[in-house]
Amino acid sequence: MDRNVILIPPESEAEVLQRQYAKAKRDGDITNNGVVYRWWLESASGAGFKLFRETHHTDHDLQLAEDGLRGKRDVVVLDTVVIEAAPGPAP
Repeated sequence: MDRNVILIPPESEAEVLQRQYAKAKRDGDITNNGVVYRWWLESASGAGFKLFRETHHTDHDLQLAEDGLRGKRDVVVLDTVVIEAAPGPAP
């Protein structure tokens, strides 16, 4: 029997982060000072958050974003990852 099979190549960590960043930005998950974040239900105690640090963000920007989330949400986990521009086409 003939079956249609789609092979999906594995994503690199950078590709996963780019996809998560794009979805969070599209969904409007952005702090008051412009830091994009992803969130998920971590436990009955609260949510987990991942702040995406872009090249123009300062340490102060990230601290304000963290303080804002902690002030409004039940934060159980909070991580920061550096997000860089997606690679352009090969020369």
